[in-house]
Amino acid sequence: MLCEPRVKNMNRELSVILFDLGGVLVELPARPIPADWVDLVPSSGQKLSDWLTSPAAKAFEKGEIRAAQFAHELVNEMKLSIAPEEILAYFTFWPKGLFPGTKALIGRIPPHYTLAIFSNTNELHWPRLMSEMELEGCFDYYFASFQIGMAKPDTAAFQYVVRVLSCEPSEILFLDDSQTNVDAARLVGMNAERVSGIGQVEQVLAQNGVLDCQWPVLPSR
Repeated sequence: MLCEPRVKNMNRELSVILFDLGGVLVELPARPIPADWVDLVPSSGQKLSDWLTSPAAKAFEKGEIRAAQFAHELVNEMKLSIAPEEILAYFTFWPKGLFPGTKALIGRIPPHYTLAIFSNTNELHWPRLMSEMELEGCFDYYFASFQIGMAKPDTAAFQYVVRVLSCEPSEILFLDDSQTNVDAARLVGMNAERVSGIGQVEQVLAQNGVLDCQWPVLPSR
């Protein structure tokens, strides 16, 4: 299903729907790297849960380093027992694909809303998201962290998005699977909700009057 061009009308209290991708529209396995690649000896000082604060991961998703350097730095940082080349081969295919029903749900959003993506992502995942998963052309704006040089939950990143969208923060409904990112969005004045999976996306859009509540609700996962 390809998305039709959208006609924008900003004369509404809520005019922009801003989506995260991973965990919201795109299914991700629980771990970005397999557990058996990690040295779990306590002296390593590194846990899989540290991924979100990994300096290598953050630099890669801000576009500050390229894929090869990211893989080498991650090996040292997390004390991985795997070659950098194998990390890249696995990590490239971490995003599994769109949740079932995602394209249909996007197509149900009335065309007077502006649709946008704001995702912490990188040079490995972005081509798959746009081409393989056919998200290119489905939204009015795309904010990919590695392209804009900023990432969630930094306040500056959210402020940049608001400036480019040329609207008030209160006109934006932001959907993300991270409470940290939701809290950061609220601090700049956005309406923001934590969601996990396309079913919860549908529920929140209906609760905010974006979708007709008469449609059947999709499963969350």
